[in-house]
Amino acid sequence: MLEAQDVKFRNLSCNVSHPIYREKTRTVIHLLFGVLVNGSWGERLDMEATVSSDNEETGTLGNNKAVLSFPIQYPISIIAIGLDNSTQYMNFTSQLQNQTMRHSYQVKNMQLGLFPAPSLQVYLMASMKLTLGLAWQVESVETDSAEPCTSVDMARETPETAAIRSRRKTINQYSAHEYKIFRCNISQINTSLIHINGVVSVPKKIEKSSRSLFCTTLWFTFDTKRYTHLSSEITESQIITEVELVYVMNYLPIYIGSSIGGLFLLVLIVFVLYKLGFFKRSYKERRDHEPNAKNGVGAAEDGVGAAADAAGSGEDGECSVPLDENKED
Repeated sequence: MLEAQDVKFRNLSCNVSHPIYREKTRTVIHLLFGVLVNGSWGERLDMEATVSSDNEETGTLGNNKAVLSFPIQYPISIIAIGLDNSTQYMNFTSQLQNQTMRHSYQVKNMQLGLFPAPSLQVYLMASMKLTLGLAWQVESVETDSAEPCTSVDMARETPETAAIRSRRKTINQYSAHEYKIFRCNISQINTSLIHINGVVSVPKKIEKSSRSLFCTTLWFTFDTKRYTHLSSEITESQIITEVELVYVMNYLPIYIGSSIGGLFLLVLIVFVLYKLGFFKRSYKERRDHEPNAKNGVGAAEDGVGAAADAAGSGEDGECSVPLDENKED
């Protein structure tokens, strides 16, 4: 390995000590450069290599030169994460309910050098309908960038829509024609927050309890000619919200039906007893017992009166049978 100490003129001269090459012999020379991350570079780097030999005639030197030009790429590390203050759970108990759902993302540039920060195109994909029949009406997509976010028309055939469709792993998570994609342009990214807000509604009557998952996905692109990303694992983020439909039983018809049914059953029982003569027999038995009760009361009253008369006819100190007459006989 050869090292050049003088980099002032950006020239490197390598003197190979007189090797002898046979005809049609090829020699490969590898050059390894150390790049200063904090340095300022242009958009491209041009390299020119010239080979000369003392044994070569001047007229054949035209093919001894080669030029190589390639773009300068800055290393970047940008991460996208879903924030915890996003809506994690929501439930519906009535068709008339509407609830607001919010998903928040953070896109952060882990600055690796003093070179200019890249500009990003941030894409946000969201479902419009769920398997449970829920509908999500997106009201706004907000970011701290001066340029507003816009919706991408996926019906048009453009390089942008073709690049989006190439993300099959992401697209396959959503039902066809049931999603929307929004684009937010962020220049000179440092740290940016992106929020998507909307209203979730139940378009039909809830007939049974069920659960479903609602998700949004964020990813970003950048100028790959100017920058190279050190990792591809965190260039996409997803937020999932659990949506539950709760079926609430309406007990009022049951209460009304039970009351009417109970009243009807009571009337039916009374009617059957009446037809069987239950109420007539009770009335007759009660009438038969009334004269006997009256006679018993009169006899008791007569006995009490006779006893009172007998007690009142005697005098004090005398008996009803004279004792003196019995002694004389």
